[in-house]
Amino acid sequence: MVLANLAAVVGAAVPAQAEPSSIDPGLDGSFLSQLSQASITYTNGPAAVAAAHTACDMMDSGQKEIDVIKKVMTLNQGFGLAGATRFTAIASSVYCPDYLSKSSGK
Repeated sequence: MVLANLAAVVGAAVPAQAEPSSIDPGLDGSFLSQLSQASITYTNGPAAVAAAHTACDMMDSGQKEIDVIKKVMTLNQGFGLAGATRFTAIASSVYCPDYLSKSSGK
């Protein structure tokens, strides 16, 4: 599956002030590595990272996990449900693990 469309669309749509205030190259490297291990390809690492932060922002604002996954699918026509779910899960595990602990308690 190709993340290029998602990363390009979400990365372009994220305003400059929405960029994370503290960029952690270790976290970003881990995220990109996990995408590769999950066979999710991307052409622009920073845009993929921005897309992951956007997914976390959506979860932080109270949107349901399925709505975040659907948004990932909408922004990337190449993603099916499984790919969008994997991307969202990886984004959550790296950038917003607090969300994972909240959802596992439900």
